Amino acid sequence: MSCPNLRPPLRLLSLLVAALLGAALAGASPAAAQGDPMSGFFRFLFGGGQPRTQQAPPPPGAPVPLEVKPAKPRAPVEPKIVEQPKQSDAQVILVLGDSQGSNMAQGLQAAFADDPAVAVVSKARPSLAIVRDDEYDFLATLPATLAEGKFDFVVIMSGVNDRQSFYDKKTGAKTDELRSDRWETAYRNRIGAIVKILKDTGKPVYWVGQPPTERPTHSAFMGYLNGLVKPIVESAGVTFVDVWPGFTDDDGNFTYQGPDVDGKVKRLRASDGTHFTRAGQRKLAFFVEQSIRDQIKGIALAPEPVAPEAPQAPQAPQEVVLAAPPPLPPAPWKKVGPVITLGNPGADGEIELAGAPTAASLPARPGVPASPPALPALPAKADVMPGGYPLTETPQHRRLVRGEGIDPPSGRVDDFRWQRPR
Repeated sequence: MSCPNLRPPLRLLSLLVAALLGAALAGASPAAAQGDPMSGFFRFLFGGGQPRTQQAPPPPGAPVPLEVKPAKPRAPVEPKIVEQPKQSDAQVILVLGDSQGSNMAQGLQAAFADDPAVAVVSKARPSLAIVRDDEYDFLATLPATLAEGKFDFVVIMSGVNDRQSFYDKKTGAKTDELRSDRWETAYRNRIGAIVKILKDTGKPVYWVGQPPTERPTHSAFMGYLNGLVKPIVESAGVTFVDVWPGFTDDDGNFTYQGPDVDGKVKRLRASDGTHFTRAGQRKLAFFVEQSIRDQIKGIALAPEPVAPEAPQAPQAPQEVVLAAPPPLPPAPWKKVGPVITLGNPGADGEIELAGAPTAASLPARPGVPASPPALPALPAKADVMPGGYPLTETPQHRRLVRGEGIDPPSGRVDDFRWQRPR
């Protein structure tokens, strides 16, 4: 059974879809209509932005473009040091050492760049190690290095490569382990020999200590080296320059940044945590620059040798006890000076205080003698004090030596010799 009533709506619907499809094809781009007419139709109905454009394939034989990767950021380029021409009679600063010594030389070149009267000559070797003499024997070649030219000041900074054992030059085997007693002895001897050669030149010498580094173990070793080198250097009359506090933070720890010579906070250490940037090199040289300028002007004098303190053996307890009390001086009481009496001496040697009542002035009391009993006669050879007073029979002698009591003056309140009347 057919339904003729449904045919007209179906026809209208089909006509409407055809009209919409035609309008979509007319509004779309020719390339999009040819490539994908249905996608253009739906973009027309619901929106979807511009159709994607397909790049035409390159013609045969055309070169294939290479993929370009973004360039990595480069480290900032340090400014170049431009030095003025130096005079023929300029003062020469000779810089020795390892890679840190090379940093010191660049800092001094920047410090004296505008001074034609001061020149900086660097003989530093970045790979120098004082503990090694197989690759480069610094101690053996030092006299020849000093004889190469004229110089007026010597600045040496070395030790950053010394965290290793000593090796035999012929066999290449280890001889002294790092930080052992033998290693310390060998290192002290080598430092002492280097200092002696530099001191014998008669020129002012500056030995620059090591700064802290980023690695804690290496930084601790740098502080350990400073403790070994400083007493040896100062005992020879050489200036030891301590730069450690200049490259730490407020807590004394390593820091990459800090104030430069102008007081501005800048990056002072290189990315390896050991060497220095240009600002750090300039600050490193500042510790030596001021002293050199003062010596050139005649303000400061070269340091005098500091005698090391002689080691003292510990004293035994009995020696400390015996040596503790100092000897007493001669007894002053053996020398008798002038004696001034405060009273009037009596016939029997007794002394009455001045102003005290005498026995004659007191009223007589029954049973109380008018005067104290006389002392027994003294032997003829008795010692007497100046003035004729017997030494052994004075009231003080009877009280302090014999332990006897001293009779109070007659009539005083503590005179109990009188008897009450019955």
